[in-house]
Amino acid sequence: MTTYDDVWTSFRNKCKIDDLDLPTSNEAIYDTIYNSILIFNNKLEDDLSGDNTSEMLNRELTGNELLVLSYSIRLIILENQLIYYSATFSPFTKEIGTRNLAKQMSSLQYLVEREDQKIDAILLKMIDYFV
Repeated sequence: MTTYDDVWTSFRNKCKIDDLDLPTSNEAIYDTIYNSILIFNNKLEDDLSGDNTSEMLNRELTGNELLVLSYSIRLIILENQLIYYSATFSPFTKEIGTRNLAKQMSSLQYLVEREDQKIDAILLKMIDYFV
């Protein structure tokens, strides 16, 4: 069975994100893994689940499935960064400079879209493999 440590290690090795943006408490990590499982289940129409007590998923994941979970975690963190940045700095656009804020928001939005495309590309390869 795949453990939460396997998932988190895969994410940390494949999806570099500034340590300041990573969840630090076990509860926050569990929530992030849970939300990535929701994305995984939605995209694959699967029934993957995790148990916070044992820190295990209900089955062993393939390499591609682990990749989807890893990139889903990164997607969640990037979306949270985008929301935070938008909510925090949008009220101060005149003081910061609209052009600078727009560029930063556009860059974050691009990263979110790119991450979602990576997940979809992995899923397409998985489908092609099974067909």
